[in-house]
Amino acid sequence: MIDRLISRIPSGPLRSRAHAAAGFMRMAREFRRLQPGGHWSSARVLDERARETPNAELLLFRGRAFSCSEMAALANRWAHLFHARGVRAGTCVALLLENGPTFLAALTALNRLGARAALLNPSLAPAGLAGCLAAVPVVGVVVDTRLRDRLGQALARQSDTSDSTPAPLRWITGGDASELEAGEEPVDAKLAELPSVAPRNLAWPRTDAIMCYVYTSGTSGLPKAAIITNARWLTGAAFMGRSLADAGPGDVIYCALPLYHGTALTGGWATAVVTGARLALRERFSASECLDDVRATGATIFLYIGELCRYWLAQPPTDHDRDHALRVAVGLGLRAELWTEFQARFGIPMIREMYGATEGNVAIANYEGRPGMLGRLASKQLIVQWDPEAGAPIRDASGRCRPVAVGQVGLLIAAITPTAAFEGYRDRKASERKILRGVLDPSDPSDRWFDSGDLLRLHEQGWVSFVDRVGDTFRWKGENVSTTEVETTLERAPGVREAMVYGVEIPRADGRAGMACVITEPEFNLDAFAAFVARELAPHQRPLLLRKTSSFATTATHRRLTRIYRDQGWDPGKVDDPMWLLVENRWLELTAERSARLRTHGLDTRPQETE
Repeated sequence: MIDRLISRIPSGPLRSRAHAAAGFMRMAREFRRLQPGGHWSSARVLDERARETPNAELLLFRGRAFSCSEMAALANRWAHLFHARGVRAGTCVALLLENGPTFLAALTALNRLGARAALLNPSLAPAGLAGCLAAVPVVGVVVDTRLRDRLGQALARQSDTSDSTPAPLRWITGGDASELEAGEEPVDAKLAELPSVAPRNLAWPRTDAIMCYVYTSGTSGLPKAAIITNARWLTGAAFMGRSLADAGPGDVIYCALPLYHGTALTGGWATAVVTGARLALRERFSASECLDDVRATGATIFLYIGELCRYWLAQPPTDHDRDHALRVAVGLGLRAELWTEFQARFGIPMIREMYGATEGNVAIANYEGRPGMLGRLASKQLIVQWDPEAGAPIRDASGRCRPVAVGQVGLLIAAITPTAAFEGYRDRKASERKILRGVLDPSDPSDRWFDSGDLLRLHEQGWVSFVDRVGDTFRWKGENVSTTEVETTLERAPGVREAMVYGVEIPRADGRAGMACVITEPEFNLDAFAAFVARELAPHQRPLLLRKTSSFATTATHRRLTRIYRDQGWDPGKVDDPMWLLVENRWLELTAERSARLRTHGLDTRPQETE
């Protein structure tokens, strides 16, 4: 196992290899739980922690500390509740919850039973939730009482399209639930009466068993359910927690990222359970309260996505910005220019940027803190030339993919091997579409590579930086936005005949903002369209720019030439069609003055809270 790990250390100067080797060796502490044929999982590790250090604090939430034994007891009560309602190994239950102890306890309880959790995004509109539930059939949904109505609308949409699938049971938590409907059951009072020890005669799930599904839009199509096994959860803790953060019992991890995403799930919860650190968890990020939270919790590790750092940096500077105990920030998506300013202002000694696809087998880490870089390519990772028109890698006459040269941009791919498995999606066809074959040897059927869907730039000595997504997906507010899903939704809006959605660059903003180009009917109304967008789309999915046209440019085979519209963006010098900017749920005409202001000042927003 050690030999396999060493083989994946990135190439480069001796000092760089030493940084990476030290990080990889820290991961080796978890190898005992990752042996083939084992039975390790989140539930078993928490059970071990509760027995060995029952009074040690594990979770800090809303000013309260939860010990290892308290979290294990809460998870056991949930396990009894699920078990009494027929949940067994292989059964799937969805969680529609905000960050908090209930989310973690319910997730661990399902894992204890060998069942699976489908982690839903609470900010999704009913249409988006219905799509997620259609992708993974569930027998029940644990839902916060504040989200009941939204779930009900999503299930109603499902019933309209499927006559045979029974509606899942709904277990309501988080407060009083009045006017119950068929299939709904309040569970808070019942949980308090259940045993705090685990149900009897339960075998620990296998390390390679499925723990949960995390939804991702990938590079095209509607959200897909990426498989997270117990091994992947444990490996995430080893990589983010041990290797990058070097976390231990004296650390506090500050996490305001959503638990339905991999970064918080592994870098936050898994790291705390596995390493003995404490997790300071917040329901959602607040730029105005972040520094106070960090001080109050004694946080030493900050989990980030680039958008959070930008929000925090936008706060007015104070003389106390460096009064904290943070020693390292770990995350992804921090742009070079923001990185330098952020680190200088808040005085965080080390920033460790990483790259990892939720469903993929590739991990890259910047151990040296070089601004703007994801890290160095390791063995069996390549960047190959990409043809944007064909939507495929460029191959030579023999069929081999062509690696890029230093300075060029290409598609990141990673070899699929026994030590770098591709677990993929619940949908096997979707998984197959992410596999490239014959990259180095077209005649070798075992020559299989994971297609990341991300374009990276290759720098000297194997360094790489992120450039963009490929296909029909772009990233905004730290989320992947599926253009197909947004287009399908917009075409249901009154007066919209056709919709085309793409991502465009906005100065001073991370990722790409959504822009919609629509062909309309005479009854189209801007105010009604703004209301529809706010009601039907999650905040990160809502287009911020609108263009109205009479027809779409297409190829001879009627394929839309989206790239033309994306390249034109919102530049009045390139676009003759009328355009609008979404401001506080109102469409304002994109005049020359507003366009100039947007180009100079960006969105000119200083958000205090994220959605």
